[in-house]
Amino acid sequence: MKQNQLIILMSVLLSMSILSSCKTYYDQGLNGGKFSYMETPFYSKDGGNHKSYISAKYNKDVKYYEGEENMSGELSFHRGGSLKYMNYSYGAFLYGGEYKVRNLKDKFESLNGDYNYYGGGLRGKIAFNIPFSSKFNWRVAGVQLAWSMELGPFDDLKDDLYHLNDIDENDDHKVIKPSLNFMNNATNFTIYPYSEIAYKFTNDFEFVLGTSFGYRMNRLIELSNMTYCSLKYKRVSLFFIKGVVAPSFARVVNDDFIMQDNKVEDTYHIGLSFCL
Repeated sequence: MKQNQLIILMSVLLSMSILSSCKTYYDQGLNGGKFSYMETPFYSKDGGNHKSYISAKYNKDVKYYEGEENMSGELSFHRGGSLKYMNYSYGAFLYGGEYKVRNLKDKFESLNGDYNYYGGGLRGKIAFNIPFSSKFNWRVAGVQLAWSMELGPFDDLKDDLYHLNDIDENDDHKVIKPSLNFMNNATNFTIYPYSEIAYKFTNDFEFVLGTSFGYRMNRLIELSNMTYCSLKYKRVSLFFIKGVVAPSFARVVNDDFIMQDNKVEDTYHIGLSFCL
């Protein structure tokens, strides 16, 4: 009997935690952009298996509601290494962007506007590698981890929305339901399992194709899928990432807003990487 009660209690707590993560206003500006292509060298018996890279990336990132825009840029540095059956990368990144908030209504209309955000973080990955030949490596299964912190006016906006809960019910303003999750936390940790293949057409020309899926550790419902490719000529790589993010968010507050479900959102990222 006690075991059944414990199972019921755990089910209720899990359901509550999931539901509390389903409704929000805005998450961080850098969303799908937390995943990035991190180049690693081919495994070679002759050595040269550890190299350093600098990268620049443009993100057309998640817009949380229709009619809004979200764009950012990133600079990063990482060190990549390849052993016979393993490759890895680790490094740091800085970014800045702008989120354009639109369609807030009535008492909150004054909050519409363009909000900058900026931040930085650490990123690393590791994978099991099969070197079929000196020209073909299959990074069979790996994982990319990222931790980031974001600040700026866009983060302040979420605090402003949160504090609107303090408005007295007898005031002329509407009161936002306190049960809503505003996701105004500044830090973020993500995990992305991935797999990729790397092929050398010549000593100067390489191609990488990969896929990944991931989620935020501090939010149960936020899944994303990333498909990416890279073309490298000598020391310069051009890479492209297409992401599909399904945050399952909804804007729900009294009569000042119309309920608006956010559908699955595509993101696009393009960048250059230079091997030092």
